[in-house]
Amino acid sequence: MEEEEQDNQTDTDMSFIGLLEPSFDDEVSEFLLQQVGTGYQREARKASKAIVSEIYSPPRVTELLRKNQGRHRRLLPGYALDLTVNDPLDDKPWDFNREDKRERARHLLRRQKPYMLIGSPACTAFTTWQFLNAAKAPDLRVIERTKQEAIEHMKFVVSLYYEQIEGGRYFIHEHPLSASSWQIPVINELAEVPGVQQVRGDQCQYGAEIVRGEHTGDPIMKPTRFMTNSPMVAAALSKTCNNDRGH
Repeated sequence: MEEEEQDNQTDTDMSFIGLLEPSFDDEVSEFLLQQVGTGYQREARKASKAIVSEIYSPPRVTELLRKNQGRHRRLLPGYALDLTVNDPLDDKPWDFNREDKRERARHLLRRQKPYMLIGSPACTAFTTWQFLNAAKAPDLRVIERTKQEAIEHMKFVVSLYYEQIEGGRYFIHEHPLSASSWQIPVINELAEVPGVQQVRGDQCQYGAEIVRGEHTGDPIMKPTRFMTNSPMVAAALSKTCNNDRGH
């Protein structure tokens, strides 16, 4: 009963989700919101508002929505579930290594049924640097355990994407273009689902810039791969760099 009351409160009061962290992805988030809002308007659904939620991401898109409700009147900020954010039920982080936190997140999202679910699981275990670290690591078991945990996180978030598809809703999955996570079997299987697309987008095309140091303000490419079942979002996030005057 207590959890039910807490859920009812958070359906309208989302102040618990924390603060927006600076990120190269902020420009992409703003552009993405524009595309999601346009797509929702074109679909002419009966409901007047669409909810956008995030998982494995600090409040980014949801926070932009909250700050700019006048510009995105058709979109509402939903949940942002991430290790950097505390669950209001027990004031503990959303640690998805814990089964109870995974099930609670699943419960919340099933109640909310977001129009768009955006997933950005940590990519550290799938990067080139991780392979280099493994070559020098004194205990490979630690590296392997970290990678297996990351794969379990990926399986969990993919299961939520399937729920979005089965419910006639949308998802966006984001990881660096070169991340080895794109070769995980559950990701490959999801990519084969009818209507799901993968596209490359270079974030310099969406305004991403270096934010510190002597090159502050210069564009930064940051090649990214997006997987989604929204054709409009896939088209919008597929701009790539042509090295024209550094942009």
